Amino acid sequence: MITGELKNKVDKIWEIFWTGGITNPLEVIEQFNYLLFIKQLDEVETRKERDANILGIPYEGIFPADCQQYRWSKFKNLGDANEIYDLMMNGVFPFIKNLHPDGESAYSKYMGDAIFKIPTPALLTKVIDGIDGLNLEGDSKGDLYEYLLSKLESAGKNGQFRTPRHIIQMMVELVKPVPSDIICDPAMGSAGFLMEAQQYLRKNHQDLFLNAEQREHFNHEMFYGFDMDRTMLRIGAMNMLLHGVDDPNIEYKDSIDMYSILSSTTHRKTLIDNLVNEAMQYGIDGINVDFEQISLDCGEHYIEFIRELSIPCRANGIVLSVDNYVPTGYTNHYNRKEQGIVADYVIIMGYDEHYAGSAEAGSVASINFVEEGIKQTVEQVPANKIINAVPFYTRIWSTTGTDVSSQAVGMTMAQEYIKAHNIETVWDEETCQNYGEYMDGDTYNQVWLEDADSIKVKLNVMENYGIGGVAEWRLGFEKPEIWDVIGEYLDK
Repeated sequence: MITGELKNKVDKIWEIFWTGGITNPLEVIEQFNYLLFIKQLDEVETRKERDANILGIPYEGIFPADCQQYRWSKFKNLGDANEIYDLMMNGVFPFIKNLHPDGESAYSKYMGDAIFKIPTPALLTKVIDGIDGLNLEGDSKGDLYEYLLSKLESAGKNGQFRTPRHIIQMMVELVKPVPSDIICDPAMGSAGFLMEAQQYLRKNHQDLFLNAEQREHFNHEMFYGFDMDRTMLRIGAMNMLLHGVDDPNIEYKDSIDMYSILSSTTHRKTLIDNLVNEAMQYGIDGINVDFEQISLDCGEHYIEFIRELSIPCRANGIVLSVDNYVPTGYTNHYNRKEQGIVADYVIIMGYDEHYAGSAEAGSVASINFVEEGIKQTVEQVPANKIINAVPFYTRIWSTTGTDVSSQAVGMTMAQEYIKAHNIETVWDEETCQNYGEYMDGDTYNQVWLEDADSIKVKLNVMENYGIGGVAEWRLGFEKPEIWDVIGEYLDK
């Protein structure tokens, strides 16, 4: 688990990016990773130089003699912000992009279209100072990546989702990989599972590097990772290289063809059997189905999957719930009416009215948006089977001309933002939220707060419709007093 000290340092660096004009969470993480990679590359080089010197053996380093100025330990001390920026733009960044000039490795394949986006020398030096202060010994590096990726979960429909690190560790320890295995992560993200697997092998099979065949297999044939996001492919390739895997097989690929899985009776049965068996093995109370962006031609197969899953769930006392967008014309094929017949609960994801990719700023969940979602669902599903999910996050919007961006933050950070910028908030009757705004040069900043006041209004609407309960997205973003508000609702 990430320490409070490291978390605070990362949050400060995130704030530096944000106030410096880079507000897209994925871009922040990408630029953050480039600089982390540059720092860690120098640290790896220093360690190998030291080991070679102790052993008295020659070492051909990553940095040639005429590129020593590109090392983190060298340029960070230049002092002049403009000189550092020029060196980064014209020297360091092109250098790391071309570490594997043959163009055949995963690294060279996905670093080719990498873009350095830090806009000013001042911002760059602030970020360098912040990253230089990070102590990333031992497990803290993995903790850092997990914390950074957790920030993407609240990024809206375009967000990325990660498996918590302790779960990854458990999976690897259960699988117990051996040097002859081939290991694949079909949705690799930052390659966390692959990195944990290689660490397990290094710890438990230290002699594999003494065998030339095993060493070759480890570096070139063992690790496969697929993803649909080229940013994550770049991050994954960088991480694997830093962790000593020279040439992993990292590819752009959609590993999940939802139609081929759901349209096949055999595939549905296999998936259902595995889900139910796992739930029973670990004593899990329920199964929540969250399939999003289901195509129109897949709709009938999706609802058949829900029907078939409901049978063993009911037979084994497993609660079945199904997540849904707020009803719209383009999601009718999700067939909420049928879900209400076969499932125990139909959950409305009552948020993302305005999300990361929205063309204009606005509330995450205005009261009219929430009520309309409940009203339309009640027309199709028994009220006692409906659960409405409320957001624990707020979007802070910045509009410059036609350029609109936002960052999703938890309730505490939203309040800190209000305080830091001396924003006076007023109750907005239209959204039933506390609203604030301020100008920063040419940039118009807006925030519709999710807090105890807004959540209480949403809960009152839910009570009026007599629905079955409330869910939240996501835990950890709330302030403690929210639970008092929710507790009052549940006690009624």
